[in-house]
Amino acid sequence: MPEMTAPFWQVQSVFDPDGGGADFAYTIGLHTKGLPELHVWARPSLGEDPGDDWMLSNSDRCRLLNELAQSLVDGQLSIGSTVEQEYDDGVVRATFRVDPPGDKELLEAFGVPDGVDVLPVLWSLRRPAEGELTELAPAARREASRLRGDIRGGFAGLEWRGGLPHAWALDEPPDFDPGQSYGPLTPIVFARAAEILTADDATLARLVRVGAGVGYWGFTNEPAATAAALARPVGRRKALDCVHGLGHDLVTWISHDRKERPWWPVLRAVDPELWDTADSESRVAIEENLGKAFHDVVVSCLAVEAVADVAPSALLLRGRGPWTLGMRGGDTVQYPDWHASAGVLSAVRAELAALSTRNLMRVVTAFDSATRELSEADEDYAAVCSRLLAWASVSAASCPRSLVRDLPSCNHVAGLGLWPAAALVEWATCLTSAITNRAHMSARDVETFASLHRREMPHLADLLNRPI
Repeated sequence: MPEMTAPFWQVQSVFDPDGGGADFAYTIGLHTKGLPELHVWARPSLGEDPGDDWMLSNSDRCRLLNELAQSLVDGQLSIGSTVEQEYDDGVVRATFRVDPPGDKELLEAFGVPDGVDVLPVLWSLRRPAEGELTELAPAARREASRLRGDIRGGFAGLEWRGGLPHAWALDEPPDFDPGQSYGPLTPIVFARAAEILTADDATLARLVRVGAGVGYWGFTNEPAATAAALARPVGRRKALDCVHGLGHDLVTWISHDRKERPWWPVLRAVDPELWDTADSESRVAIEENLGKAFHDVVVSCLAVEAVADVAPSALLLRGRGPWTLGMRGGDTVQYPDWHASAGVLSAVRAELAALSTRNLMRVVTAFDSATRELSEADEDYAAVCSRLLAWASVSAASCPRSLVRDLPSCNHVAGLGLWPAAALVEWATCLTSAITNRAHMSARDVETFASLHRREMPHLADLLNRPI
């Protein structure tokens, strides 16, 4: 697709009030440049797969129409053009075809002025066929048993509320029967459910906060959708539907149905200042936004666990990362699977080792001030760092504490107690994440991140732009 410029059009998205999937979206404004408008349905209208359990989300439709509109403006799209897109980590492919003008009334493009053509973008869906439900492989059983033990060990320090179904008891031998409601990995799904039901309010608030931060950058919805796509060829589509229902029920119970534990203290703990200064109407909006973030983290983690034996490692990191960070605490995920590559860590180690104690103090102090005090001058820098930390929680991009701890200058400053060690690890993780995810950063992002530290690290932009 062409590089996007500032659009002079908008995308109107319309939801099916009956929840049947008849959602659609269309552009408004292309006609001001003498061009037709574009329209797309959420479900496929071509091909053999009707997509009964798959549809383009609101963000999918908006992104697609914006990209197609840009191609139309650039003269690279016309009637008869076809475009292919991948979804769900490449498991799902869609072919879009631009058709001749359609009936505006039938397309329900009521925001388009009379006399303007609307081109329907019809599409077909290709994905793996549903397969047979099979037993877990021995290696997958061993890994699931190990993970279940790790989850059980994580209960230390969490408050056990009791009242869990007998099947969720983690001291019972796991049952990996594939015919269970949540599939062969039901014991792991139950363990995660028990983990969140036994969490205290501080842990829940941390999980919500992480979900909101990661979700802001769009990293919490996709894992559940990809997990559902992976479930088809192994016969677990219905199991994933049940997992989604379980996640929804857990969130509803925790946030609305717990009579003895109200939800508002959790919401307040996410950002006390924001909650205390908000009026009643604003608090309703806060609850809605944070509730969605909480829901997305829970459902994504449960869904990924239900297909963990067939999921690529990248999907496991995306589904488990926000959950792990929220449940275990800390500013970055410190488990080895989330660490950046050896090459990236070597480059960062060399960069930090070359810094004097004074310059290291200045770098971390500037980072801490810019990301926590959030002055207007530092908003762009804070936004870049927020996205870098979000990436580090959903991919192999974080900096291990040991790298920082082993550097003499870092030890010296930490020993003086001049700043929290966590701030240094957090900034170092921004750096490892920036190098790891450089392909997803704009030149402006790199300049914003490097400019704050130009005096202490004049070659930082070069480091980010150098292939590793």
